[in-house]
Amino acid sequence: MNISEVKLPDGIHATVLTGQDVYMRLPLAYPVVWADRPYQECPRCDQPINRTTETSCPVMLNTGSGQGGQIEEFDQQHRCGEWLPVLWQEVPVAGDEVTEGELAAAAQELAVRFQGAVEAERAGIRKSLRDDLAEALKRLAEPLVSGETAEERAEEVRTGSEVEPGVRQEDGVWLAWANDPLDTDPITIDERDLEESS
Repeated sequence: MNISEVKLPDGIHATVLTGQDVYMRLPLAYPVVWADRPYQECPRCDQPINRTTETSCPVMLNTGSGQGGQIEEFDQQHRCGEWLPVLWQEVPVAGDEVTEGELAAAAQELAVRFQGAVEAERAGIRKSLRDDLAEALKRLAEPLVSGETAEERAEEVRTGSEVEPGVRQEDGVWLAWANDPLDTDPITIDERDLEESS
């Protein structure tokens, strides 16, 4: 079976790790599937990272680690020290070679885990946006100090624009927005959302 011809869920990739057992001198082949990262920036330092991992399998086959070898993760540490994990799993194989059904089943299982990680990331983004917007609205509601204008206060709390994520005003409504982890429509929270949840 040619793995590259198998249709996998979006964000899921596959390969076969191959090598030779250094003790038994037998060929080894372990199919694995892995996912893209569910975020585009380092959680610690906010630097952009490669979310798509299609060309960089996160694991390797260490053929010298014992009979049968062992699958080990590559170092995923960012330069700031944060570990940027990649979801992956070995494909269970019943016979001598992985089948399309076995690969598809493992890929689908991993896709469910990946989607859960994406939804958790989105939930975290929404919470952060709510907190940022609530803080901005609180500041806007505070009395102006002597000599301060409403425009100056608005400029103080504005951290974003139409192209830069953050807090901004649109058509008289304050909102906070951020990019979606999967590059779909931006995630937006506006002051009406805060009113509905209070």
